[in-house]
Amino acid sequence: MTRKLPDIRVASFDCYGTLVDWEGGAASFLYRLALRHDDADPGPASRLRERWEAIQFGLLQDAYQPYKTILRDSLRAWMDERGYRWDDADGDALILDMRSWQPFPDTRAALLQAKAQGTKLVIVSNTDHDIIEHTLRHIGVPFDD
Repeated sequence: MTRKLPDIRVASFDCYGTLVDWEGGAASFLYRLALRHDDADPGPASRLRERWEAIQFGLLQDAYQPYKTILRDSLRAWMDERGYRWDDADGDALILDMRSWQPFPDTRAALLQAKAQGTKLVIVSNTDHDIIEHTLRHIGVPFDD
């Protein structure tokens, strides 16, 4: 006997890493930053991102801070480890860059299909509102919450 599954009424998604290419965006930013600091051999972009994420996740374990603060502080610690000179403009650049990170190629089509079937869409993120507002423009699908 085949059991009928219930209709899905709401679908929630983590934004970065699920709908948006977090890994590619972060790795690309960090690699370009290393090159700007004249690092002749920064190593693979994915390894740069992995180390920066480890620092970031450590900071997220502490008391609450706005995500922009986490981004800046983790980038500064990462740069200190690598011997790069810190400039406040680097933290600002990461925040600006994150606003431009793109959804995965299938994100928009899948969300539109779910919406057309009557599913309410909810996005979840720990980022600041002004960052995710830009991301939602890139996704181009209205979320219900």
